[in-house]
Amino acid sequence: DGELSLKDIELLQNYVNVNRKKRRKHMAKFQMTPLGIAMKIKLMQMGQTQAWLIQQCKHMTGMYVDCSNLHKIMTGQLNSPKLEHAIKTILQL
Repeated sequence: DGELSLKDIELLQNYVNVNRKKRRKHMAKFQMTPLGIAMKIKLMQMGQTQAWLIQQCKHMTGMYVDCSNLHKIMTGQLNSPKLEHAIKTILQL
């Protein structure tokens, strides 16, 4: 007849709740590293944006750089000495 039993509904609700908890855990925010904090502060002091910094890094390194790379550098999820050196040079850190 296609109708769900009470047991089926409870199982489905449990499955949805478990997956929500897994997603929340996976989406937990990463803390900024000292470099990330220094980058944010310096950009504000200079009156520049992260988009500007990305363009400067692309020009200086010849590497592909986007907002995801920059975020990962700021949160310690990406280790790229060449990119970090460029950022420190551009921002005079």
